[in-house]
Amino acid sequence: MRMKAIRRTALCLPLLLAMGSALGSPMAVHGWLVHTSEPAYIDRVLAAAQTYGVNHLDLSHNFVDRIDDIIAQPGLAQRVEGVARRGRRRGIKVFVWSRELNTRKPDLVLDPGKPEGRAFWQARQKAYRDALRRCPSVAGVVIMFGSCPTEVWDPRITDPYWNRLSWAARVRYVTERIRNVVCNEMKRELWVRDFNHSPKQLEAIVEGLRDFPGITAFSKDAPQDFQLFYPHSFAIGAYGRTPQALEVDLNGEYWGQSAVPVSLVRYLRYRIGYGARKGVCGVVGRIDTYRNRALGTPSEINLYAMSRLVADPCTSEQAIYDGWLARQYGLTPGAGPARSLQAILDRTLDFAKCTYYTLGFWTPKNQSSMPASPDEIRNGIIGKSTAIWDNRARVTEQRLLNPDEPTVSAIMAQKARGVRLADQNLRALQRLEPFLRKKDYDDLYAGLALATRVARLNEAVARAYWWCELEQRGHHGRDRAALDAAVNDLIRWADRIEFGDVLLPDRGRQAAKLRSFAAALRRQRAPQRAPTPSTAAPTFRLG
Repeated sequence: MRMKAIRRTALCLPLLLAMGSALGSPMAVHGWLVHTSEPAYIDRVLAAAQTYGVNHLDLSHNFVDRIDDIIAQPGLAQRVEGVARRGRRRGIKVFVWSRELNTRKPDLVLDPGKPEGRAFWQARQKAYRDALRRCPSVAGVVIMFGSCPTEVWDPRITDPYWNRLSWAARVRYVTERIRNVVCNEMKRELWVRDFNHSPKQLEAIVEGLRDFPGITAFSKDAPQDFQLFYPHSFAIGAYGRTPQALEVDLNGEYWGQSAVPVSLVRYLRYRIGYGARKGVCGVVGRIDTYRNRALGTPSEINLYAMSRLVADPCTSEQAIYDGWLARQYGLTPGAGPARSLQAILDRTLDFAKCTYYTLGFWTPKNQSSMPASPDEIRNGIIGKSTAIWDNRARVTEQRLLNPDEPTVSAIMAQKARGVRLADQNLRALQRLEPFLRKKDYDDLYAGLALATRVARLNEAVARAYWWCELEQRGHHGRDRAALDAAVNDLIRWADRIEFGDVLLPDRGRQAAKLRSFAAALRRQRAPQRAPTPSTAAPTFRLG
């Protein structure tokens, strides 16, 4: 036991040195983020937050996405204030989201030296002032510059004053205007989220907010959207004296949304550990994707893992699993059933990587959903390329854009591994049935059984798309009948989705998208010979 403690201290020594005065102390911020205002769900969130020791809650997206919503939407101010008041009683600071510039007005005048420009900035400040007056219990605001009605670097802005400013200066200017009201006048906190759509934008945000007094920078663990294969965001640790918090995804927006269990224990240690070494003051985790939620599912392990890592970033994977398996399933740490269930949960991360990604790339971007056209896959490879953030991935990017037989063989081997992992997990769980409570076993079984279907579904999509890509490039390693069968197989999967055999979120829409995808592949193959829709028995085994 003493040797284990010594090894653990040695492994964590660089982290402990980097944390300086924070040695032995938990991070200051332990937060959750919700996307929806559904009252019953918010009740559950607040109750669970207190159990987990959460002290920060973001109301975002379909709850509050822009500060103006609080004024414009009837009843929203009362709902926000109600949640914020309940949160405050529990020691939870409640924040609301906003985006700038929140206008779609053409021909913007932003020069504060002109009456129209001055009126614009005064109106933006008034929106924050009025909203916060209506919600006195709200602790702060999170603003961002990406995915806004008008982004500060929008080339359609023609105002000469604005266009003379660098992108970093624009970020500083907007932040100062908002800080003056939120912090100086209303005495609330201001966080600035560095969500972006390119390295140049992220560089500008970092430059604009470095050593910026009175705010907290808020950074995703990855440099853009959440992606299991992206490198760490280069913004982490880059803001100088500006405090910084980390944003992580505990629900897997792009890898299943907790419909299938995905344990992120290993992954969260990697991301949060890096943030801790860079001196972040805390972590905020997304716990839902609208109607799809981690709370109350096997993926709740991720909420537990984050709470342990916020308390101590050096916490080992084993300690996290031991604590969770005892707390949630009543399993004795170190005993055979606990070790077996730990192995199952740990494999779910590798399942997600194999099933939802293609050689480390998005295909398409929203991988928890079906593609509606082949273009969505190609556009995902290009627009969300891992090589944008890690140049070492450029070779793989080009292989995916110009696939040959070895590339497609590697892709299909990855998908087949996802199927094997899903099958292995389900078989292993069945051996644990005598050791688990019925509800716990049923919840795990439902998620892992769905994973076997999702793995085969994604394998079928990959087979049809990549085989057709090879055909388009003159690679004739398989006959037309095999390609016809691969495309027709997608229709069978669409039927299974629609009939509820594969319980994807919004299954009617997912089935329609998959049929559209199959039809597009047929049209793409038309110059050769479009496959005739078949009602024959499936060529491939469906799990």
